[in-house]
Amino acid sequence: MKFQVCFLLLILCLFSTESNSQPRIQWANTYCEEPRGAKFYDVYLTLEGDFALCGQTARGANAHFGWITLIDSETLDVLFNLELGEDGDYIQFNSIVEVDGGGFLAAGTDCRRNGHDFQATRVTNEGDLLWTEYYGDGDLQACNAVIELKSGNFLLAGWERERGAGEWGYLVQINGEGELIWEEIYRGEGQRKFTSIRETDDGYLLAGINDGDGWLLKVNDIGEVIWSQTYERDMDEQPFYENFHCIISCPGGYLLSGGSSLMNFENIEQSQGNFWMVKVNNQGNQIWEQVYELGDPGYPKYFQSAILMRDGGFALVGLNTCIDDWGARFRGGVVLRTNNLGEINWIHNLPVGQQEISVSNAYAVVTTPDGGIIVAGSGELIGRQPGGIIMKVIPERSGPVIIERIPEETQLNVLVGDSIFFSVYAVDLQDDSLSYYWILENDTLTNDTCVTVTFEEQGDFIVECFVSDGELADSTFWIVNASEFYIDGQTPDSLEINVRRGDLVNFSFDIAAIEEIELNYTWTHIDRDQRQNLIGEVESVEYVFNQSGDQRIVGEVDSDENSEERIWQVHVRSSIYSWWPSELELSAYVDSTLEFIITPFNEDSDSIEYLWLLDEEQLESDSASVLITFSETELSEVTAIVNDGIEADTIRWTVNVEEWSFTADDADFADMPTSPVLYPASPNPFNSTVKLLMYLPRVDHVSLSVFDVSGREVSRLVDGNVRAGNQSVVWDAREYPAGVYVLRMDVGNVSEVRKMVLVR
Repeated sequence: MKFQVCFLLLILCLFSTESNSQPRIQWANTYCEEPRGAKFYDVYLTLEGDFALCGQTARGANAHFGWITLIDSETLDVLFNLELGEDGDYIQFNSIVEVDGGGFLAAGTDCRRNGHDFQATRVTNEGDLLWTEYYGDGDLQACNAVIELKSGNFLLAGWERERGAGEWGYLVQINGEGELIWEEIYRGEGQRKFTSIRETDDGYLLAGINDGDGWLLKVNDIGEVIWSQTYERDMDEQPFYENFHCIISCPGGYLLSGGSSLMNFENIEQSQGNFWMVKVNNQGNQIWEQVYELGDPGYPKYFQSAILMRDGGFALVGLNTCIDDWGARFRGGVVLRTNNLGEINWIHNLPVGQQEISVSNAYAVVTTPDGGIIVAGSGELIGRQPGGIIMKVIPERSGPVIIERIPEETQLNVLVGDSIFFSVYAVDLQDDSLSYYWILENDTLTNDTCVTVTFEEQGDFIVECFVSDGELADSTFWIVNASEFYIDGQTPDSLEINVRRGDLVNFSFDIAAIEEIELNYTWTHIDRDQRQNLIGEVESVEYVFNQSGDQRIVGEVDSDENSEERIWQVHVRSSIYSWWPSELELSAYVDSTLEFIITPFNEDSDSIEYLWLLDEEQLESDSASVLITFSETELSEVTAIVNDGIEADTIRWTVNVEEWSFTADDADFADMPTSPVLYPASPNPFNSTVKLLMYLPRVDHVSLSVFDVSGREVSRLVDGNVRAGNQSVVWDAREYPAGVYVLRMDVGNVSEVRKMVLVR
């Protein structure tokens, strides 16, 4: 029976969306009512759950003021109201955002000066004016959208017109004080305008219109164009006029919405005005398109705003033209609800004319946590003057929505024998009574809104809560791992860290464990060549990253029955990839010559600079290598300083120079090679060039060649006499395919080989 209940509730959950249920207006209110009306052009749901709106008021015969207001979402009372302007002004705010750290920024157009200018205005949470700034030098600018960037700056988009030229996309970035950081104008053929913006991981997307086609432009963080796409619907060789008014993020890409019209003013019956939406991927390639032939076909129609809903579908608002039951044509706001493919769930033409609520235009939309749709625009309530209107639209039938859960995390850890408190808070748009069903591993726990669960055994458990109104349901779940110990935190907190070569980093765990359990620790360093090295078997370790490049630290904790691990990805920054000699403490005989070599990370960089020092005195070499003859018996220090313009690093060798001696006390010196030596290639693997090192005890004829795996000689690097000492050769393999190669050195009757791996 318990399984049957769970199965029934699961089926109910599959039908907990709005489906095709028709909508209704739950509440509506107007503000700044007067004969000439006012308009809300944008609405923003704040972190406190209130509504920040911006637009324009009409004050008297010759004044249109910029308008910013904050409205309590429960009482609909005005929390603050700010109007900017004087008699004769025409100011219009088109977009508003809540600022990270408090307050709001509204952007739009100000016509009080010569031409129109971009205007940005910032206010506090209480509506106090902080500053107003203007941007643009052309005859006419209009700002349609603003967003706050992850950096804390703001991006404003719209268009600019210059005398005797066209209208072009205009983009401005400002800081939190309104100071201009940069601006860009995007010129081209025909009309170009931006209407909406989205920030991406590697730049910004701007939607709008380009010479009669829908337009999507990708730019980098300084406004340089990455790519540009246009979208059109030419049918029967008749060009449509398309534009996008809005872009929003959605799973798998972005949704563009606007209008597509074919106008025939000589025969209005042959005109077409359609709502239009296009889904694209992250590269701007079209995934699907929807065209909605709604209302009177003879007039333009377009979506002006869209929002992603909780079920993956979309809510869109705009302007529609319809014909009533008596044949009269009227224009008014419309709300449309679709699934994730743009297929219509329901359409609601908002009432117009002498009705209880009249909506002449719907400009903006947001959604509330309970799934309601907030529409902002212009309209009036019966018996009152026109004004900015805001309303909540809900379907006649929809299921409950869980809007808060405790704990918030989905995956939890707990010690065996411990308890966790679970709670949910759900709402229903129709105020239906709700039933709660808590289930643990197919067993019903309670029908309350909360439950405490004690986990007596080890293992993974699923705790589920279903909330139902008798027909439809919503659900949530937690995955709980009960164990005798678990990792409750680690140092460093982030599992991806950046350090400089030579930095010392501490690695440790914060362990939660039952009493009297014995834990074992293992710490492993994996270098850039994937070589593993055990670095500790204690609770915490310290490690010095002397090697540059990408590396890993693996920490593992285990008991007799369980084990857990964390893997830190460590990027060690440096301008130096490797160096020779690889040992930093050396011994040498007096009057011997040693070669010191640096391999930079970016060998092709034009900005690499080398500085070599011998006991703090600068040497003449400014290249990647230097030959030094040690003429006196002493302890010397050789220093290489490398700077590539971004990173700088230093390598120091200490060289103990002694007299020639072959006594028992100097056995290390007696072990110096007496025959030719071919050292391992460095770096190995490599992706472009590789340094090859060899040692010759005397001047001799050397043959040094590279062979592929089939034994074919692909490059002869040396074929002639070579002087004594350490010698280096560079093989440039950029024109060779990736793979395994063999390096062979022949000197007299000595032959040595080394394997190298070329990677791409």
